[in-house]
Amino acid sequence: AANHKVERLIQELKKITKSLMSQVGFTKLLKSLLPYAAKAATRALDLWPHSSNKNSMSRREARTGTTGSVEELAPFFGATAYYRLGDDKRGAKVGIALETITNNAGEVMSYTVLDPVSMAVHHVRTATFNERLSEYPTGAERLSRMRSGDMVHRPHSISLQQATSTDAI
Repeated sequence: AANHKVERLIQELKKITKSLMSQVGFTKLLKSLLPYAAKAATRALDLWPHSSNKNSMSRREARTGTTGSVEELAPFFGATAYYRLGDDKRGAKVGIALETITNNAGEVMSYTVLDPVSMAVHHVRTATFNERLSEYPTGAERLSRMRSGDMVHRPHSISLQQATSTDAI
């Protein structure tokens, strides 16, 4: 009886993962980033209310009794990330947020970012994010601008978050 629920959840995760990859422009570009998109989809589904649970509570709340927050998803998979590597004194690099790494208490430890020029994945302690994907007609165009070194977002964009810093690690 519960098998159909598991199968439905798997199909839902696949659909959201495919949508995330397409939105960012990765559908055919980098299949190796699929696990990051799947992890983001899983985290989002865990926080969304679900009608099969009592009072339409989220899956997490039904499982653990604790509520989640949308802020736990930020920065979300595919957000534009501005970051520096190590003690690099040059300007910030532009990349794509893949995941946020947290400790057991939910505190941010670091971020995983893709450098679209070198296609290298970096773990950084501090970054600034812009989650406004709608400024470009397609994710592929945004990715193309990143790879060519063009401006990705207007500097005065209202969606630009303050730099998030982590002291731990």
